[in-house]
Amino acid sequence: MALHSTSDSPSSDFLNVLHVTEAADGGVLKHLSYILPELQNRGCACGCFVFSARAGVYARNEVFPLFMKSGVNLQFLNLPPCWQWKLRYWKQIRQKLLFLIRQYHPQIIHLHSSFAGVVGRLFIPKSMHVKIVYSPHAFSWDRRMNLLRRGTVSTVERILAKRTDHFSFVGNAELFQANEMGLKKIHSVVAPNGLPVSFHAQIKKISDAKRIANDSFQRKDFLSQYAILIPGRIAWQKGQKWLLDVLLRLSFVRKEKECHFYFCGDGKELKMLQRRCSGMPFGKRIHFVGYEPWLPQCMRAFDLAIIPSRYEGLSYTILELVASGVMILASDIPANHLSGQEENKNIVFFHLEDEVDFQQKLLKCINEDRYLKIEIPGKICYGLTRQIDLLLKEYQNLFEKKEFGHGER
Repeated sequence: MALHSTSDSPSSDFLNVLHVTEAADGGVLKHLSYILPELQNRGCACGCFVFSARAGVYARNEVFPLFMKSGVNLQFLNLPPCWQWKLRYWKQIRQKLLFLIRQYHPQIIHLHSSFAGVVGRLFIPKSMHVKIVYSPHAFSWDRRMNLLRRGTVSTVERILAKRTDHFSFVGNAELFQANEMGLKKIHSVVAPNGLPVSFHAQIKKISDAKRIANDSFQRKDFLSQYAILIPGRIAWQKGQKWLLDVLLRLSFVRKEKECHFYFCGDGKELKMLQRRCSGMPFGKRIHFVGYEPWLPQCMRAFDLAIIPSRYEGLSYTILELVASGVMILASDIPANHLSGQEENKNIVFFHLEDEVDFQQKLLKCINEDRYLKIEIPGKICYGLTRQIDLLLKEYQNLFEKKEFGHGER
């Protein structure tokens, strides 16, 4: 069912939801690629307005065609780099967003990630009579940030919370962040990210996964390496710069196999990381392979994965790794601690940005046999069906309320 266009107000026998995001890559876009077709199948008409300068191969070749095939009304506004510093692009985004609301009359606007959260809550007037849902997918806030930035982000979020009818969190870590920032009197629900049932059937055997990776990387020595994966969008939030600096100072060599580190992902910090490796002795063991579409199904090609994130909502990457049975060395942020004991048994945690602790845990993972056993992949408790059930219940409850949430809205 496409997002309906009508001159009348939408009837209550179906839900129209317009999803808005600037994050045209990474986990937010994967989130939308999972939930929008499922919501559409369950009778919730979905539109998606994407305004971005970072729509890459994943967005254009995979997600956008999937939206159109599923009947999701996709509206894409392609922006130039650094658009944030030019007022005319903010006006263009506002004009397009308000046009879509007037044309399609959605009952709910669901904003995803920071930029969309600012745009939607600033630009949509109360007179349009829509309910606003905001999913930060991890607030851009962390205790290790300097005091000025923490204070600015907290103040902005508290102000914008007054123009938010509901917060929809993808993990319990976001709820913890909200409390840390002082967002205590908010209406919220946690609908944890989940994987579709079909994901487990698509996981490749270890031998097949290694062959696919070997062919893609075009490295004759891949099969003989101890291959370590660093997956994800290359960005400050994900912690790859800190990790790279630590790796370049490493001096250990595994006796049986050489350790090689594969950064799989794109992002604005990629070229900077590549320059840092240039000419470094350990740099020959560090490989930047970019975005690889086969990676989620072939994570078993790697002996270990490292997740050095500074903050997350609930990472799809860690869910995919756990479902694949790959050993994980992860920062000890709340979002990386999954709820079930079964899900955490293949995860070794290191103290965030603690170089000594990281090196000790890395050596332990590599050298001790008990950390090298890859468990048989199995289903984990984080399922997409449960997330969709929670989202639909959230939308329906919000739509049936006559008031516009709390505060100034």
